[in-house]
Amino acid sequence: MRLTLHRFDNSASNGAGANNSNPLFWQRFIWGALAGLVSAFIVIMTPFDVLETSMLEWQYGVADRINAESTQIKISHEVTLVKFDDNSQFHFSITKFDNPYAQRILAQLIEKIERFNPVMVVVDLDLRGATEPSLVSLMQRNRNIVLALFGSPEDGNELPSVDLLKHSAATGRDQLMREANGVVYELPVTYELPPTQTHAQFANPYVGSLAEAVIYLNKQITGVGPDCRFLVERGWTPFYLSPDDIHFPSVSFLSALPIELLKEKGLENRALPESAQEKLFTDKIVMIGTVMTQMVENPGAKGKKVEHIPNFHYQAQAVQTLLNGDQITTLPTPLGNALILFLGVVFGTIFSILKWPARTLLFFAALWFFLLAATFCFELGRVAIPLFAPLVVISATFILATFIFMDASLRVRNRELAEARRSMQVRAEEERQRIAEDLHDETLPTLSAVARMADKLAGELTDNPVPGEMRQRLDYSVAEMRRVINDLHPSVLETMGFKPAIENLLAIMASDRNIGTNFIDKDEFDENAISRFSILQLYRIVQESLNNVQKHSHANNVEVEISRRSDTLIIAVRDDGVGIATKAVRSDSHGILNIKQRAQLIGAKVDWRKPGNFSSGTELRIELSFELEHRREA
Repeated sequence: MRLTLHRFDNSASNGAGANNSNPLFWQRFIWGALAGLVSAFIVIMTPFDVLETSMLEWQYGVADRINAESTQIKISHEVTLVKFDDNSQFHFSITKFDNPYAQRILAQLIEKIERFNPVMVVVDLDLRGATEPSLVSLMQRNRNIVLALFGSPEDGNELPSVDLLKHSAATGRDQLMREANGVVYELPVTYELPPTQTHAQFANPYVGSLAEAVIYLNKQITGVGPDCRFLVERGWTPFYLSPDDIHFPSVSFLSALPIELLKEKGLENRALPESAQEKLFTDKIVMIGTVMTQMVENPGAKGKKVEHIPNFHYQAQAVQTLLNGDQITTLPTPLGNALILFLGVVFGTIFSILKWPARTLLFFAALWFFLLAATFCFELGRVAIPLFAPLVVISATFILATFIFMDASLRVRNRELAEARRSMQVRAEEERQRIAEDLHDETLPTLSAVARMADKLAGELTDNPVPGEMRQRLDYSVAEMRRVINDLHPSVLETMGFKPAIENLLAIMASDRNIGTNFIDKDEFDENAISRFSILQLYRIVQESLNNVQKHSHANNVEVEISRRSDTLIIAVRDDGVGIATKAVRSDSHGILNIKQRAQLIGAKVDWRKPGNFSSGTELRIELSFELEHRREA
């Protein structure tokens, strides 16, 4: 049996270049995909409602800036606003429409508007508290009046009177969801069921929003209207208001009143001309609501006041958005989650296989592309794509993929260093073999020839002791030379195997140092299961350990035990000497460092401990996994 070091070196070097890059590429790919998947799942499970609202506010802000640059003013041709404002309140002393006087004034206004044949009249006023017969009679005659509900459907006392509810064409909740910034984004519409006629018994407790009621009645009257039900059934909710800046034709409540009523107050000069009223009301959805100037504290500027946008304006914008079909839809939850998972997996894999400059460039490009794509979808596609969660996923995958790439690169470097050390060790063994062969073939014969010359001189010069002394010194040199040759290139290991080579080391120690030796073989070690390179490294580790025992331990007994536990080979070298200091193990002395490096080359574990069968001394324990050895060979 001969150690084929040259063959091992060639296969190791060729395999390193051919197999390292591809497995590491797929490791990065798979780990990147898993990291992206985990990041996406965490983001999906984390509520980001407030932050998503902030991103929605940003999208509306971008839309406002785009609209500000546009020279075209969008004017509503379907909706007219009648505003109950500060002047109307002041001149008619009306603060609420919960009394007969205020409702009579309202009835006269609606009757005046009905003369111009509007599509419908939407009363977005709080009518709780009174039942005015003239208003009820007007609603009976004109089946196109919609009432806004401000109370709760479960509490009849919080709703307009039964007569008003019974004779209205439709009813809807004046319900708007204001965000933390005070702005309304969400469209008050569900389209789960068509708004039903509300009556005293509330046979159908479902009451839709005011915008739904208006759109549903408009479809009944004109035959034209949107149908969002298919979007709701597929989960494309909530809907959001159109970002377009729409101008609504409007008139003051006071200016739209009959001229006779204005003359009583001496306000006939405030009356709107008939031609103007005809243009405003004919074939229009006329919405009557309160736009009183409300002043609220601005949290951003202490002591200052800002004007509050009334719900009435948002209701008109909601109706116009639905009429135009410009509602902003949102991705259904399953589709949105699928998008986040897709982004996580895609960017996780891509980021993990790209190098640092390309990865960073792609990261910022992906952020900007996604922002631009989301803005494009919002402005032109009328779809609000969730922004914050995908941005978090892209950022998280970038960070995780960076660590994955660094870890993979570090493992590549470590593998390259290990291969380099392995190659150096192979070359070192080759050099030792060459030196041993040179000593055996050249130096040793020369010494033997000189020894024979010394013998000849001793026979000729019998009375001279010098030739005899030369012969003794030459014999010692030859023996020492043979020992050095054996250390450099263990012939016993090649010819007889690992166990006899270890026994030979113990025999030499016993004869040279007068130390008691013991070899314990559990007969469970198959040399064919381990590569020749590993066998050589194990031999060198035991050899170095025995040298350390001879030089430093002052031991009287040494034993080497070879055993096996499951798929692990265990070699223990024990002595009863003074023991090894912990500082020596940690400081990595030359001998210990040599042992550690050789063990690392073959993937073995080494450990120094106190022996169990001696009262003092040191035990070097070597563990080599057969499974790891087989994978390395494969």
